[in-house]
Amino acid sequence: MALRRKFMSMRKPDDQKMSAWIGDVRSVAFRLSQVGVTVNDEDIILVLTMGLPASFDTFVVALDSTDAAALTLDYVIGRLLNEESRISVVTPSPSVPEITCFTCGKRGHYKINCPDKPPEATAASAVDADFEW
Repeated sequence: MALRRKFMSMRKPDDQKMSAWIGDVRSVAFRLSQVGVTVNDEDIILVLTMGLPASFDTFVVALDSTDAAALTLDYVIGRLLNEESRISVVTPSPSVPEITCFTCGKRGHYKINCPDKPPEATAASAVDADFEW
């Protein structure tokens, strides 16, 4: 009973990869089948989709409108992996406070804007003062 409750209440953490989430759900489903509980593909699909974070709500709504005959476990897993890829492509680059400077190692600015950067030699200041024309 406790394992079945765990199975039905599984939640995917935001930072977990989709492949790991799918593996976790399938692992608990396998353990349930080992103790004699029948777990069909529809049960696995329900746990996979009900345990997704809010960022997948649109995906779940779209999946709900899919013909029931097309909703095989392999189809849903493929769609989940594709959706994770799509979301990761859309995710913006890190904000400036998360950037680390390659010159000083401090956070919040790029190397080109580093306040600790040594002054660059310009062409005018690179001329040797002792040089005679």
